[in-house]
This record gives sequence, structure tokens and C-alpha cells, in this order.
Amino acid sequence: MSWATVKRTLKRLDCSYRRARRTTAKAPRPAALQAAQRALTRLRRLAARGGCDLYFGDESGFSLWPVLPSLWQPRRRTLALPAQTHHQRLNVLGFWKEAAVEGATLLFASTRGALTTEYFVTAVETQLLPHLRRRAVLILDNAKLHRSRLVQERKAAWRAQGLNVLFLPPYCPHINRIEVLWKQVKYRWLEPQAYADFETLCQRVTTILAQCPSKYRLSFV
Repeated sequence: MSWATVKRTLKRLDCSYRRARRTTAKAPRPAALQAAQRALTRLRRLAARGGCDLYFGDESGFSLWPVLPSLWQPRRRTLALPAQTHHQRLNVLGFWKEAAVEGATLLFASTRGALTTEYFVTAVETQLLPHLRRRAVLILDNAKLHRSRLVQERKAAWRAQGLNVLFLPPYCPHINRIEVLWKQVKYRWLEPQAYADFETLCQRVTTILAQCPSKYRLSFV
């Protein structure tokens, strides 16, 4: 059987060639997931009317271990990127605002050190709060640095400045819209040349994020 026949057969079976997707360790509780989706729908409608701003917050890391996508390759030659022996990592904290009255916005902070709860709180208070123009809701997952005692202590002060925090149910990263941003940066916008060395990678990631969404635009369709 030829490879062309195999491909045709797979397509008839409704298969396509694409990268496998990582999943959470456990499935979310259906009732909690549905409640969160309803809440997000209401908030998006409110934001569309200018009643609030809606931000999605999350963190991601970039290193010289590139994300290798699935791709067709020559039969007798495997395409590869050189492995790196060190473990430098650029950690990025982002706040993605839904397209509402003023349009979509990305606020971000980056560090080559560890992402701690102190760093997270500082980023909220120096990167996000100064940009608020109306009451806002920040959507977060259940990462430890989001749920820390320090964050709980600061929530009242944030609320007084117009920022409320809404936590997603466990195991629901797929409904946090900023996850689409990280996927696009890693799988579409970072070119192979960006992995030449760590400095080049850091500069390229920062440039891409600084030009999002003016040049690099997200689609949630």
C-alpha cells in the first residue's frame, strides 16, 4: 500500500496531520466548568457595552529547548534543531484585555528569574492597575502564586482601585484566553532563527509581545 493511499484512507476516516495537544491531569467538574463559561459570557457582554474591562492573566516560559511542531519531512532526512545543554529561561507574565471600548491590549512583564508570588503582585500593581480606565475583572487560573496568602491580602486593595479577581475552576486552562497567545508565540510567531542563542530568543519574544496586537493579532475563532 502506497503512502498516498494511506493518507487518503486516513482522511476518509476524518483524520488530519497535526500536533498532539497536552491535556490537564484531571478533567474539570462539568458543573463548575459550565458555571465558569456562563460567567465569562456575561462578563464579555458587559465589557462589550463598556461596563467593565476584562483581563486574562497567565504566565509562560521560553527557553532554548524549542517547541517542535509536527511537519512533513523528507523520507531519509530528519529535520532537527540543536539541543542546548543549559537551562536558561525567560519567564513572562501577561495580562490580555478583551477587545472592548479601546480595543485589545497586552500588558506584560518578563524576568530571567523565578516567577514568585511577589513578582506577580508587583506586576499587577505596576503593570495592570495604572492602566485601568474603568472597573475591571482579572481572570486567573489556580496556580499557587495566584492563590497565595500575599495575593489574598492584596485583593481588598485591588478591589478599592477597581480591580476584581475571578478564579477559574481547577483544570480549565483552555477557557483562559491568554493561553492562545502563548500558543501563537511558540508555534507560529517565533522563527527558528530566534533560537540561535538565549539573548536572541529574549529579544525576539519581547519584540513579538510588544507588537501584539498591533502587528501580531490573536484570533479566537
